[in-house]
Amino acid sequence: MGWALLFIVIGALMLFPTIPNGTWLIATGLILLGAQVVRFFNGIRMRTFSLVLGIAAVAFGVAAFVGADLPVMPIVLILIGVSIVLPTSVGGEHEYRAAAA
Repeated sequence: MGWALLFIVIGALMLFPTIPNGTWLIATGLILLGAQVVRFFNGIRMRTFSLVLGIAAVAFGVAAFVGADLPVMPIVLILIGVSIVLPTSVGGEHEYRAAAA
């Protein structure tokens, strides 16, 4: 469902060239974060990498929207490294407690 929403939103945004820069990044980030929220509420472990990418996409989208010029590539590389160092997934702990009982 997340991939479908991603393609629909980005395709729809491409139809309107007057939409401000960064809008597609904000939409992409919100879809990635929304997918992780759905996973959390369904007791499925959230993916750290998708969570970090979603937060980064929203942040870069907002920065582009307001006209800030950020060094995107170095920041993305740092975030990818941090997401590798952090646990591979977050949340869904009750799933493991139930399996152990």
